[in-house]
Amino acid sequence: GFYTTEDQLRFARKLLAEPGVDECFTVFGGPFATLNPEYLEEEPRLDAVCVGEGERPMVDLLDRLAQGSDPGDVPGLWVRRGSEIIRNNAPPFPDNLVDLPWVDRELFASAPEISHVGITQISHLNSFRISRGCPFCCSFCSNERLGQAQEGGFTRFRSIDSVMREIESVVARYQ
Repeated sequence: GFYTTEDQLRFARKLLAEPGVDECFTVFGGPFATLNPEYLEEEPRLDAVCVGEGERPMVDLLDRLAQGSDPGDVPGLWVRRGSEIIRNNAPPFPDNLVDLPWVDRELFASAPEISHVGITQISHLNSFRISRGCPFCCSFCSNERLGQAQEGGFTRFRSIDSVMREIESVVARYQ
Protein backbone atom coordinates (compact mmCIF):
# COMPACT_ATOMS: atom_id res chain seq x y z
CA GLY A 1 0.00 0.00 0.00
CA PHE A 2 1.19 3.47 -0.90
CA TYR A 3 0.00 6.75 0.61
CA THR A 4 0.12 9.14 -2.32
CA THR A 5 0.10 12.86 -2.87
CA GLU A 6 0.72 14.51 -6.24
CA ASP A 7 4.34 15.30 -5.40
CA GLN A 8 5.01 11.76 -4.08
CA LEU A 9 3.61 10.01 -7.15
CA ARG A 10 7.00 9.73 -8.87
CA PHE A 11 8.42 7.86 -5.87
CA ALA A 12 5.44 5.50 -5.64
CA ARG A 13 5.77 4.72 -9.35
CA LYS A 14 9.46 3.86 -8.84
CA LEU A 15 8.50 1.46 -6.05
CA LEU A 16 5.85 -0.14 -8.28
CA ALA A 17 8.61 -0.87 -10.80
CA GLU A 18 10.74 -2.79 -8.27
CA PRO A 19 11.29 -6.50 -8.97
CA GLY A 20 8.75 -8.72 -7.24
CA VAL A 21 6.09 -6.06 -6.86
CA ASP A 22 4.01 -7.71 -9.56
CA GLU A 23 3.60 -10.67 -7.18
CA CYS A 24 1.91 -8.42 -4.59
CA PHE A 25 -1.51 -6.78 -4.48
CA THR A 26 -0.76 -3.07 -4.82
CA VAL A 27 -3.03 -0.22 -3.73
CA PHE A 28 -2.71 3.57 -3.70
CA GLY A 29 -4.43 5.64 -1.02
CA GLY A 30 -4.22 9.22 0.16
CA PRO A 31 -5.14 12.51 -1.49
CA PHE A 32 -3.84 11.66 -4.95
CA ALA A 33 -5.74 8.37 -5.14
CA THR A 34 -8.90 9.91 -3.71
CA LEU A 35 -8.94 12.79 -6.18
CA ASN A 36 -7.63 10.80 -9.16
CA PRO A 37 -8.98 7.23 -8.86
CA GLU A 38 -8.97 6.89 -12.65
CA TYR A 39 -5.17 6.67 -12.38
CA LEU A 40 -5.83 2.95 -11.85
CA GLU A 41 -6.66 2.76 -15.57
CA GLU A 42 -3.27 4.26 -16.47
CA GLU A 43 -1.02 2.17 -14.22
CA PRO A 44 -1.12 -1.55 -15.05
CA ARG A 45 1.08 -2.48 -12.07
CA LEU A 46 -1.53 -1.10 -9.68
CA ASP A 47 -4.35 -3.38 -8.47
CA ALA A 48 -6.55 -0.90 -6.61
CA VAL A 49 -6.99 2.64 -5.33
CA CYS A 50 -8.69 3.68 -2.11
CA VAL A 51 -11.07 6.62 -2.43
CA GLY A 52 -11.49 8.51 0.83
CA GLU A 53 -10.32 7.58 4.30
CA GLY A 54 -8.88 4.10 4.20
CA GLU A 55 -9.03 2.47 7.63
CA ARG A 56 -12.16 0.44 6.96
CA PRO A 57 -11.54 -0.29 3.27
CA MET A 58 -7.98 -1.45 3.96
CA VAL A 59 -9.04 -3.78 6.77
CA ASP A 60 -11.74 -5.24 4.50
CA LEU A 61 -9.21 -5.58 1.66
CA LEU A 62 -6.66 -7.37 3.85
CA ASP A 63 -9.34 -9.69 5.22
CA ARG A 64 -10.42 -10.60 1.69
CA LEU A 65 -6.86 -11.17 0.50
CA ALA A 66 -6.07 -13.33 3.54
CA GLN A 67 -9.15 -15.45 2.79
CA GLY A 68 -8.34 -15.65 -0.92
CA SER A 69 -11.59 -13.81 -1.67
CA ASP A 70 -12.25 -11.24 -4.38
CA PRO A 71 -11.95 -7.67 -2.99
CA GLY A 72 -14.02 -6.26 -5.85
CA ASP A 73 -16.96 -5.18 -3.69
CA VAL A 74 -15.08 -3.43 -0.87
CA PRO A 75 -16.65 0.03 -0.34
CA GLY A 76 -14.12 2.77 -1.03
CA LEU A 77 -11.96 0.73 -3.39
CA TRP A 78 -11.63 0.84 -7.14
CA VAL A 79 -10.26 -2.60 -8.02
CA ARG A 80 -8.76 -3.97 -11.22
CA ARG A 81 -10.29 -7.28 -12.25
CA GLY A 82 -8.53 -8.27 -15.47
CA SER A 83 -9.32 -5.52 -17.97
CA GLU A 84 -12.33 -4.35 -15.93
CA ILE A 85 -12.25 -1.66 -13.22
CA ILE A 86 -14.75 -2.13 -10.38
CA ARG A 87 -15.67 1.31 -8.99
CA ASN A 88 -17.09 1.19 -5.46
CA ASN A 89 -18.36 4.33 -3.76
CA ALA A 90 -16.57 5.45 -0.63
CA PRO A 91 -18.33 4.78 2.69
CA PRO A 92 -19.35 7.85 4.73
CA PHE A 93 -16.70 9.58 6.81
CA PRO A 94 -16.51 7.88 10.22
CA ASP A 95 -18.29 10.33 12.50
CA ASN A 96 -16.95 8.88 15.74
CA LEU A 97 -13.16 9.06 15.74
CA VAL A 98 -13.08 7.24 19.11
CA ASP A 99 -13.93 4.06 17.19
CA LEU A 100 -10.68 4.27 15.21
CA PRO A 101 -7.48 2.79 16.65
CA TRP A 102 -4.71 5.01 17.90
CA VAL A 103 -1.57 5.46 15.83
CA ASP A 104 0.65 2.37 16.08
CA ARG A 105 3.91 3.85 17.31
CA GLU A 106 5.71 0.54 17.93
CA LEU A 107 7.46 0.37 14.54
CA PHE A 108 9.08 3.75 15.11
CA ALA A 109 9.79 3.12 18.77
CA SER A 110 11.62 -0.13 18.01
CA ALA A 111 13.64 1.28 15.08
CA PRO A 112 17.32 2.09 15.62
CA GLU A 113 17.72 5.55 17.17
CA ILE A 114 19.16 7.14 14.04
CA SER A 115 16.21 6.12 11.87
CA HIS A 116 13.52 7.87 13.87
CA VAL A 117 14.83 11.33 14.53
CA GLY A 118 13.40 14.56 13.25
CA ILE A 119 10.02 14.57 11.59
CA THR A 120 9.43 10.83 12.06
CA GLN A 121 10.02 11.05 15.79
CA ILE A 122 7.82 14.11 16.10
CA SER A 123 5.06 12.68 13.97
CA HIS A 124 4.80 9.25 15.52
CA LEU A 125 6.16 9.21 19.05
CA ASN A 126 5.04 12.45 20.61
CA SER A 127 2.28 14.05 18.60
CA PHE A 128 -1.39 13.19 18.57
CA ARG A 129 -4.17 13.29 16.01
CA ILE A 130 -7.10 14.96 17.72
CA SER A 131 -9.13 15.80 14.65
CA ARG A 132 -9.70 14.96 11.00
CA GLY A 133 -10.49 17.25 8.15
CA CYS A 134 -10.15 21.01 8.02
CA PRO A 135 -12.85 23.63 8.42
CA PHE A 136 -11.17 26.04 5.97
CA CYS A 137 -11.36 26.18 2.17
CA CYS A 138 -7.98 27.61 1.17
CA SER A 139 -7.62 28.07 -2.59
CA PHE A 140 -4.26 26.27 -2.67
CA CYS A 141 -5.39 23.16 -0.77
CA SER A 142 -7.12 19.92 -1.73
CA ASN A 143 -9.18 19.70 1.47
CA GLU A 144 -12.36 21.10 -0.05
CA ARG A 145 -12.36 18.40 -2.75
CA LEU A 146 -11.32 15.71 -0.26
CA GLY A 147 -14.31 16.70 1.88
CA GLN A 148 -16.58 15.96 -1.08
CA ALA A 149 -15.16 12.47 -1.67
CA GLN A 150 -17.36 10.92 1.02
CA GLU A 151 -20.70 11.64 2.61
CA GLY A 152 -20.85 13.03 6.12
CA GLY A 153 -18.88 15.63 8.01
CA PHE A 154 -15.30 16.15 6.86
CA THR A 155 -14.15 18.02 9.98
CA ARG A 156 -14.41 15.84 13.08
CA PHE A 157 -12.86 15.89 16.55
CA ARG A 158 -11.98 13.21 19.09
CA SER A 159 -13.33 13.49 22.61
CA ILE A 160 -11.08 15.08 25.23
CA ASP A 161 -11.29 11.86 27.27
CA SER A 162 -10.02 9.77 24.33
CA VAL A 163 -7.13 12.16 23.67
CA MET A 164 -6.13 12.20 27.34
CA ARG A 165 -6.18 8.38 27.54
CA GLU A 166 -3.92 8.17 24.48
CA ILE A 167 -1.48 10.75 25.86
CA GLU A 168 -1.31 8.91 29.20
CA SER A 169 -0.73 5.60 27.39
CA VAL A 170 2.05 7.00 25.23
CA VAL A 171 3.77 8.71 28.17
CA ALA A 172 3.63 5.48 30.19
CA ARG A 173 4.93 3.34 27.31
CA TYR A 174 7.52 5.63 25.70
CA GLN A 175 8.30 8.14 28.47
